[in-house]
Amino acid sequence: KKQQALLTSISRHFSNDFQVIGEKSGLHIILKLPQYLTEKRAIQPSQEVGIRVCPCSTAYQNGTNEAMVIIGYGGLTLGQINDGIALLASVWQR
Repeated sequence: KKQQALLTSISRHFSNDFQVIGEKSGLHIILKLPQYLTEKRAIQPSQEVGIRVCPCSTAYQNGTNEAMVIIGYGGLTLGQINDGIALLASVWQR
């Protein structure tokens, strides 16, 4: 239920430039960011609005050219999921 709410909210609030990866991975997803948005440029504004996302690059021994973040949702309500994704979209999209 929460996972479906997250995926629905992402498709509603984000452009197709954002790609969900690993939607079957449990209580988190990986969101591949568009070319104009680095992990650092995504994480800083999300923290400023009170949302914690984690970089994926730290999980790669030799780094990666892909900008991706981990978004967890296990401890959130359905309302918090939707509100949080809408807030992320407002600070990440041009």
